[in-house]
Amino acid sequence: MPQNIHPADHGNADKGNAGHNRLVDVTVNDKPVKVPEKTSGKQIVELSGLPADFKLYIIRGSKEVRVGPDEQITVHEGEAFLAAPTLDPAFVAASPLHHTAIQSVIRAFASHEVDVYDPGDGTTVLVIREIEVGAGWNHPVVDLELHLQVTFPTSPPYPYYVVEGLARTDGNAFSQIQPHVVVAGQSRTQVSLQKPFDPTLETLGARLTSVVDWLRDPR
Repeated sequence: MPQNIHPADHGNADKGNAGHNRLVDVTVNDKPVKVPEKTSGKQIVELSGLPADFKLYIIRGSKEVRVGPDEQITVHEGEAFLAAPTLDPAFVAASPLHHTAIQSVIRAFASHEVDVYDPGDGTTVLVIREIEVGAGWNHPVVDLELHLQVTFPTSPPYPYYVVEGLARTDGNAFSQIQPHVVVAGQSRTQVSLQKPFDPTLETLGARLTSVVDWLRDPR
């Protein structure tokens, strides 16, 4: 669970180096970014090219520690940050089961950008960006998309979508792959991996991890 921390927890400014704010190399969502040594959460998000409403966390061991947008911190070389989308509070209140499921996905795919959309029809659209599925596919890196139904988790998370025309480079075909379907007016490949979903035993993040594992080693 992300925790708020005091700016001092990030390190103290070098008083002998006042007036000089050098750039340091860090990663945000596993991507390299140069940021000023003395900066704010808002500036780190901006320099990462992410939407301004993304929440920022610094990774401390196995924990993600919240960095507020106006929080002034001292950044060190090689530090890793995670930025995740902010959901509308009204959506969170109206769809607590969806919200809990989304948080499990963000934790499971901490090194990836996870986009969340509320199309206004009761469903929730999640897109995990730039998933490596291997050179055995004609698209070795894909965005993985899922539409959670309003009846989730009674309705299991299914199906899954990736870029249109996904195919094995060796010509092998799998019944779970439908390379040409239309979803919300967009052409996609449907990945049909379905089994019972019990939220007391399995998180949505774990289910999507199993989908990625299958794509990396289809059988």
